[in-house]
Formats: sequence, C-alpha cells, structure tokens
Amino acid sequence: MKRALAALLCVLVVLGAALYLFVVRPLLRPSDLTAVAENALATEDLLLLGGINVKQAVFLERWFMGTPRVPTAPAVSAPAMADRTLLEHLRVAGVDARHDVDYALYAVYPAAAEATRHAVVLLGRFNPTAINAYLTRDLHATPRAGAEPASYEVVRTDSTTCQPGAPWIVTVAPGWIVLADPASHPTLLPRLASPPA
Repeated sequence: MKRALAALLCVLVVLGAALYLFVVRPLLRPSDLTAVAENALATEDLLLLGGINVKQAVFLERWFMGTPRVPTAPAVSAPAMADRTLLEHLRVAGVDARHDVDYALYAVYPAAAEATRHAVVLLGRFNPTAINAYLTRDLHATPRAGAEPASYEVVRTDSTTCQPGAPWIVTVAPGWIVLADPASHPTLLPRLASPPA
C-alpha cells in the first residue's frame, strides 16, 4: 500500500513538473522581442512603463471562465469611427486581439508643451498591408515621407469637442505595431526596428 501511494505521489510530482515546464513557464516568459520593445521604450526621459502579457491573460481567462463567446467579425457591426476603442480598430483592421497580440506595452514621457507624450507597442503577428490599408481607407491617415517601415499620421476627432485631436504616428511591421505621439515616434522607431546587438 505504501509503495502504491509513493508511486502515485511520484507520478503526480512528475506530471506537475511537466505541466509547469511545458505549459505554465512558456506562458509566463515573455518573448525576446518583448525585451527589445521594453529597451526601445525605456528612453532617458521615461516616466512610466507598463505591460500586459496578453497571451497569459487569454490563457487565464480560458482557465478560469472558459472560452468566451466572441461574435464573428461579419456579424458584429463596428461602432462609429469616433467611438472605436483600440481593440475595435484592430478588429476592423483584421487583427484578432486574443489570437494575434502576445504582449502590449505602454509608456508615458514628460509632456512637451501641453501635449502628453506616450507610446503603445503591440507585439504579435500582424498583416502590415491590411492594417495600412485600414489606416488610409478608414482613418484617412497620411503617410510620412522617408519613414521605413511605412509610418502613417492619424488624427482622430475628439468626441467631446468635435475638433481634431492629438495626432498619432502608427507604424506596422509583421511582429509589432507602434503607436506614438509625433515627438516620441522618431526616437522609438529606430530603437525598435534595428535594436543593438
């Protein structure tokens, strides 16, 4: 009886270790690109840097609450352009936030004049052609000359004042999306696009 109990305990320990090594640990460990994005955002004047492991959050959501019923894209009509959140913009552009986004980072910098300086970096798998088409077609974004990869300036209408809001510069690559104010974007893009060795 004692041997059977000890064998069962050993099997449970081995299964627990395997579950940790092959399921939990990969979910908790951010990718190498996450460290590159953090370094790109961590400039000398950084005030706040926050991040969300979206892949882990989706795993925990499924673990504790089950798989959510997410309506398919054709069945859901998008809200008016001025009322869309970042997730709704991504959905309309063909990005499934639960599947395509692995990590999200947000940075705040000291204000220049009266405008707050901030940046958002999304890491995952993206289709730059589809997202850039959405930016130009639906958001009427203007391409920035000389930017590589292609960058677009987006000016949204402020829903409270109906006036043009602060501009954002958006750059999309297959592994990341950068959204930043015009003052921060020229510093962040080279640090992310060609990180040091």
